[in-house]
Amino acid sequence: MNNNYKIARFFYFEYELNSFVDDHGNTIHPCDLEFDIDWGLLMMVVEYIEDLDDSEYHYSWDYELQDYPKSKYNNFNGYIVDIGTRSCEIFVDLALDPAIKISQHFNKPKIECVYQCILDFIDYREKLIKQND
Repeated sequence: MNNNYKIARFFYFEYELNSFVDDHGNTIHPCDLEFDIDWGLLMMVVEYIEDLDDSEYHYSWDYELQDYPKSKYNNFNGYIVDIGTRSCEIFVDLALDPAIKISQHFNKPKIECVYQCILDFIDYREKLIKQND
């Protein structure tokens, strides 16, 4: 599978006859999706990752204080995409446990580091979802 195609599928485009249909009904052909060279497209995916709520795949607990209603808490705080100078790292930020490093790439052009981290993240998330099915 082409890596740009893999990112497009992750980014929730609907597959339709060798093309994608975005949320607005526009048809986009996979060869037009250049996540590997288009910072605008790549940053949309980074923001999408950072906005994901995967709390259902992490443990939760109830917490109750005297005179306060019982509350439910979750260990998942979110995903962090840390883009630095010629580097990128993606972490799972957890409330009680140390952060988990999902991917790290460095000493390459910045866009390549981010692109490779996103591909690693997609693999990680697919495994996470399968484990919890």
